[in-house]
Amino acid sequence: EAFENDVPEKHLITLEHLLTMSAGFRWDEWSTEYGHPQNDVTMLANSGDWILHMLELPMAHDPGTDFTYNSGCSVLLSGIIENRTGQTTAAFADKQLFQPLGIDTWGWDSGPHELTNTGWGLHLRPIDMALFGYVFLNQGRWEGEQVVPAGWVQTSTAVHIDAGSQNDYGYQWWRFAEGSSVANALATNDLFFAWGYGGQFIFVIPHLDMVVVSTADNFDNGTRAFNFLRDYILASVQ
Repeated sequence: EAFENDVPEKHLITLEHLLTMSAGFRWDEWSTEYGHPQNDVTMLANSGDWILHMLELPMAHDPGTDFTYNSGCSVLLSGIIENRTGQTTAAFADKQLFQPLGIDTWGWDSGPHELTNTGWGLHLRPIDMALFGYVFLNQGRWEGEQVVPAGWVQTSTAVHIDAGSQNDYGYQWWRFAEGSSVANALATNDLFFAWGYGGQFIFVIPHLDMVVVSTADNFDNGTRAFNFLRDYILASVQ
């Protein structure tokens, strides 16, 4: 369907660009607090059609050339999953992931048109966060079953783009960049992690056979868990 700002650069955006948050849209959700009228997440949340809102954004960079943390890229992934599977992302995840793992206590917010909010709306218990990390630690296997393809585990958690601030980024997974304080505390820099708003983390450290989960209410400084991980947990096991 036609949409405004349909410039040629948008036709170059790939699934990988969305996964690595390098689609090139003009976007800023970190300069102002969440909930502020000028925050791009607020404007997305208040729009009546999240997919159309994202598609009509102006471009700031050529796709694949610049990392900009963009919750809207994750929302577009939800639309793609829905389009390809014929079901909501929440329903797809329940059948393909949550049920095989025995996760039966979870919630996932939705936006307009029942679009699953993959930008910031997933609710899991800490024990189930740890289970998710454990599955990735074990190359996608759980109780003898291959729940997540091993190739996807390897590809999605690898470094694909420099995210700045001593971080790298994979396919929706974070990595600590070489030379960062946490990477320097590791014998092997193979740690990858999921990062949720307010200090929710799943840290997976393959060479230590370890998963660390952190939940918090640190909406002003969600990275405090990095110091705790480095100074206490890693210091006690190296």
